[in-house]
Amino acid sequence: MAALAAGAFLAWPWVDEPLSVTGATARPNSTGTGCDSTMTVLGTLRTNGEGGTVSYRWRRSDGAVTGPVRQRIPRGTRQTEITLRWAFHGPGTMKATAVLEVLSPNRADAAATFTYTCR
Repeated sequence: MAALAAGAFLAWPWVDEPLSVTGATARPNSTGTGCDSTMTVLGTLRTNGEGGTVSYRWRRSDGAVTGPVRQRIPRGTRQTEITLRWAFHGPGTMKATAVLEVLSPNRADAAATFTYTCR
């Protein structure tokens, strides 16, 4: 029994942990956008460095939701950049929010807010 426990202890450092998202951020590439333009929202996923697949989606304040996106994260990668491009048309003013929702391997959310103004 002691030999089995010693063998398990010696193997422990080589056992892979599963991929985990340790944090997420989102930010617009500027504070506002004007008439008939596209805003790029930059998302950053921070991970524990293990390889695997992350699933995420973007939820916009105008009610639109992207389908789930699956992205492979190579082992050793601790930060992955993703983007959302949101097109605006016509006159008006809107405080817009894009929420990055990490669906798996664990939950994490981040939001970016900006203003669309067209007069």
